[in-house]
Amino acid sequence: MKLQLDEALNKHREQVPLWPDLKMNDPEYEIKLENILDLAQARKSNKELQFLYHLGKYFSTRLERINLQQKTHLVGIFLFDYFEGEEDAILYLEDVTMHNIYYISSQDHNTILLLKPATMNHESPPYEPQEPDWITMFSPLDLPPSPQHPLSVSEMWHAPANPSISTKCHYDAEDLEDSDEPLFLTCLLDPSLLATSSLLLTGATRGLDSHEISDRSAQKHHRF
Repeated sequence: MKLQLDEALNKHREQVPLWPDLKMNDPEYEIKLENILDLAQARKSNKELQFLYHLGKYFSTRLERINLQQKTHLVGIFLFDYFEGEEDAILYLEDVTMHNIYYISSQDHNTILLLKPATMNHESPPYEPQEPDWITMFSPLDLPPSPQHPLSVSEMWHAPANPSISTKCHYDAEDLEDSDEPLFLTCLLDPSLLATSSLLLTGATRGLDSHEISDRSAQKHHRF
């Protein structure tokens, strides 16, 4: 039964002529006519099945009216389930009657519906991209690696650009006594040392009283 149903559905979808073409001047006219008569005999129940299809369509919106004890109800529901939207495919059935369909078991019924040939969509051709996929082309995963500095982050902060230049200052006692320039102009100090010195100076100042601050300020002026 499944092969007969599938064949009728496929012929309808492929737009196979329902009846072979027959011409009077065909040398094989009699043979072809006999074949058409046999085909008509095999399809004699199709018009009845088509009306039962409409009955199943009627019950599809009136489920409360279905009587599973009625042969016409069961056959109509099955035909509508299988040929829904393709009613004319029923006309291609051969040697299928209402009696044949009625005695299909519920398990076979479900199997036939489950394995029904898929609908072929001829209107929408498969998608073929005509333009480059910009998202794929410029994906972050495909970008070239960013240039890396030869030094690591820690080395860039702590290593001088020229090893011959040192950020540390060395003074002799005599230089400090004879120098007339402020010490902070004689070399470049590390910013971290300046920040530490400011904190120490602030903390030290908070611990002195006003007399000690005045004495130390006077000593600084006298020195310079």
